[in-house]
Amino acid sequence: MYEQHGTHKLTCDGDVLIMHGRGPWNEQAIRNYRLDLEKAIVNMPPRWAFIAEFHGEAILIPEAERELESVVAWRKTKGMEAMAIVMSDVTAKGVAFAQLERIYKRAGAAFRAFDNEADALDWLASEGFRTASRGAGSEPGND
Repeated sequence: MYEQHGTHKLTCDGDVLIMHGRGPWNEQAIRNYRLDLEKAIVNMPPRWAFIAEFHGEAILIPEAERELESVVAWRKTKGMEAMAIVMSDVTAKGVAFAQLERIYKRAGAAFRAFDNEADALDWLASEGFRTASRGAGSEPGND
């Protein structure tokens, strides 16, 4: 077993599971992420949304890329119906986005990309997902 490279933090907020991650990530980091995700999903409703907010070098080594593809496909089987990615302070944003887009496409997971979490939450609210601070379908700015 290798030492983990990269970090993540998961937060459940109503119908939305939010992950803040700082890369780069190796395979061990993604395996640990899945273990934490398994625990967090227990608290989610049958239909939920996911926000992945990336920071730093949001890239994965090839082994971690394959592992994340498996995790994304698995999340879909556990009730994830919408996914947003946020890349507000990512270095090499174009490279990171291309890698994530490839992973999500192979996993069969559609997503929308945003520059900030507030816009991602607004979109998820328009899709019917609620958080503690926003009801489903609430108008931006009227929280």
